[in-house]
Amino acid sequence: HNSSRFGKLLQLRFSPTGALTGGSISRFLLEKSRVVSPEADERSYHAPYQLASCCRARAGTPAADLAVRLGLRGAGTYRYLSAGGCLLVDGVDDAAEFEATNAALTAIYDGGGGDAAAGSAEAVWAVVAAVLTLGDIEFREPAEEEGKGGGVAGGRAAAAPPLAGAPAGPPGSLEIEGEGAVAALRLAARLLGCGDAELLTALNSRTISAGGEEMVICKKLPEARASRDALAKALYERLFDHIIFALNGSLAAVGQGSGRGAAAASSA
Repeated sequence: HNSSRFGKLLQLRFSPTGALTGGSISRFLLEKSRVVSPEADERSYHAPYQLASCCRARAGTPAADLAVRLGLRGAGTYRYLSAGGCLLVDGVDDAAEFEATNAALTAIYDGGGGDAAAGSAEAVWAVVAAVLTLGDIEFREPAEEEGKGGGVAGGRAAAAPPLAGAPAGPPGSLEIEGEGAVAALRLAARLLGCGDAELLTALNSRTISAGGEEMVICKKLPEARASRDALAKALYERLFDHIIFALNGSLAAVGQGSGRGAAAASSA
């Protein structure tokens, strides 16, 4: 059930008297495929399960409030988290682990000197929530245009009409499949700070330039799903690197006598 599939190099600097004066972390070999398709009987990375545990927190607690703000659900309801068929690990309390991880992120982002990255613990969790939500976006072939095909094409029933009020991409592009997927698209867009139609267009089409002109190409179903998963993996990787950058800024503050930098070093 080990989900810590990444490598890191931790360098620490000490004074002649043995006091910690700073450090840095470098990462390599992050197994991004685990974000969207963990192996059978294994979990993805632990942090998303920790975050999902917030939806079970007692009302009025910071974790429960965070769950409301980020639109969180139970781990078993997310496609990415349930793909491996393993939601719980013996001896691991996801709720307690969330509190520890959140405290570490708070120490990193609250402290750290001039080189620290901008951000907050909640902003980190918002990206994790967006990654989880992306996995619940599903597509379908576009409905036939009115007056074409007579309702049956090639022996198959015509596609259902688009959902009322659902975001739409370029003409002829794949549509969102079902109300749950529409809700997932809208939530993911909100968490990422973009428009829902903008996110859909990025997933179900691509733009190419030729001869000074731009042309929009509608993706096929496998391509759109691959784009969705690629975006989720890229977001998780960049978030991972952002945390390391922020942590390195906090570690640099240790040598400057910063108490917050020391707290971040302890978290590292």
